Amino acid sequence: MRQDTTSSLSGLASFAKLARFLEARRVPSSEESELNFEEFEVCVSRLSHDLESEIKASELSRYDVEVSSISVNGKLFRKCLDKEPKRYMTASGPITVQRCLYRPQGGGKSICPLEFRASRGTAVR
Repeated sequence: MRQDTTSSLSGLASFAKLARFLEARRVPSSEESELNFEEFEVCVSRLSHDLESEIKASELSRYDVEVSSISVNGKLFRKCLDKEPKRYMTASGPITVQRCLYRPQGGGKSICPLEFRASRGTAVR
């Protein structure tokens, strides 16, 4: 089954920026149309990197769990932080994702389901 990725990309701010840049490039006498190839290449590289980072951040955020409590190995964990930003390193550089943290009932070290689920490939569908 073929997936329509264009509609998925169209909602990304970085995709819109790239599209605007390419459209402006075709307008005679625009600032973008005046760029030489090297300058064009630098702009496309930067905009593509931004798009790649936003795609990765969006995908990683799918692994988060947003409920009031979770059970891990029979132990109850309650949400202690909601939408807490965290910087993660990817193959193409750092991205920032908001995720939830859970602390065991009665106190203790908090856990991040996003990180656990991402390492096992169990995203929320």
